[in-house]
Amino acid sequence: MPGSAPVGSLVNVLALGQLGIGKLHRYDEIGRAVVHFGGEGTKILAPKTPIVRVRLSATTPVLFLTQAGETLPSEVLEFLSEREDGGFVYTVASGEAVHDVWEGHIMPDGESNDPLQLLKAYRWDPPKSYMTRWSMADLYARWYAASGGFPAMLGARIVPLGHQIYSARRVLFDRPPRFILADEVGLGKTIEAGLIVQALQAESNDFRVLVVAPGSMSRQWLAETYLRFGARAYNHIDCKRMIEESRASIASIVDAPRVIVATTAFEAHADLVSLVTNRCWDMVVVDEAHQIPRAALSTPSSSGSPNRQTGC
Repeated sequence: MPGSAPVGSLVNVLALGQLGIGKLHRYDEIGRAVVHFGGEGTKILAPKTPIVRVRLSATTPVLFLTQAGETLPSEVLEFLSEREDGGFVYTVASGEAVHDVWEGHIMPDGESNDPLQLLKAYRWDPPKSYMTRWSMADLYARWYAASGGFPAMLGARIVPLGHQIYSARRVLFDRPPRFILADEVGLGKTIEAGLIVQALQAESNDFRVLVVAPGSMSRQWLAETYLRFGARAYNHIDCKRMIEESRASIASIVDAPRVIVATTAFEAHADLVSLVTNRCWDMVVVDEAHQIPRAALSTPSSSGSPNRQTGC
C-alpha cells in the first residue's frame, strides 16, 4: 500500500510478527512493500498486507548507522519529533555521545538474551512449544470426549455396547482388585474383559496378564486378544503343548508377560499349576469361572500396580 508508511520507516508486519521490526526499504512498481528484517532477510509483501508503524520506547537497544558508515550499539533516550515526510526522529545515546537520528539510520538490536530487551526490540519467537503442548492437550481431550473418558477403547477393533463400556469403566475406575463380570450369555463379557486388559496394558508395556479359560475357549481368547485388542501376541498353553514341549520350555513360556492357559492343562498337569501360581501377575482373568472345580486350581498370585483379578 504505497504511502501507508514512508520509505525508511520502522514497521511491523502483522503477518510476519515473529520476525520482529523491519525497515521499509521501498515500494516496487506494482505497489508492493519491500521490507528488510535484519538477519531474517528481505521480504516482498503481497498487496494490501497490513503494515504498522513502530514507535520505539526509551531504553530500546538499537544499532545506529553513522555518517561514516560505522554501526554502533546505542540506546534510545526519547522520541524527538516527526519530520514533514512522516519519518520519526529519536535521540539516541552511543557511549557518552548523544545523537538526534532519523529512524532510517537505526535498527532495533534483537541480538540479546534479555527477555525485556527482546520485547522492547519487538523480537520474540513464535510460541511453537506452547502450541505443540496445546495441540497435544486438545487431542487428548478429544480422545476422552470421543470415548466417554475411556481412550483405550478407541484402539479396539470392536463397536462396544453401552453396558460393556459401563462395566469396563466400573472396573477401571474403582480401587478394589477383584470383579466378577456376570452378564447373561451372549452379552459380551469377553469384550468387557478385553477392554479392561487393553486399557491397563496401555499404561504399561510390561503389564503381566494371565488368562485361564476352558479348553476350546482358550484358543478363542488367543485369537480375540490379538485381532481385536491391540495385536499383542499371547502365549498359549494347552494339553497338547504340555505333551510336546519340555518342562524348561513351558517354564519360559510362563515367564512371558501375556499367557493364556487352558483349564484342561491345569487339571492334567499339577506341575503347571505350581509354575503359574508361583508367578506374580498384574491381572488374572478366569473365563467361565463357575465351571472350574475349587480343588482344580489354586488362586494365582496377583501383585503390582494396578492389581486386579477379573472373572467372566
